[in-house]
Amino acid sequence: DTRGLGVIGPVEDGATSVTVDAGVVGGELEAHLNEVGLTLGFDPASLNYSTVGGWVATGATGNFSLRYGG
Repeated sequence: DTRGLGVIGPVEDGATSVTVDAGVVGGELEAHLNEVGLTLGFDPASLNYSTVGGWVATGATGNFSLRYGG
C-alpha cells in the first residue's frame, strides 16, 4: 500500500522531470503539472486511479505507446 507516499516535488522553471513518490495518483500529478503548463505525456486509461509506483511496477505504457513507444 503506497497511499502514504504521495509527495510531488517542486517543478523547476524549464524542468523536464519532477521527483514524485510511488503513491502519487496519475490524475493528481497531471493536474499539478498542468498548473505550470506541463503534461505527463502519458495517458493510461487508469490515469485517475493508478499510481506512479504501479506504472513502474507493471511497465505501463499508456494509450499513445503504439505511436510514441513505451
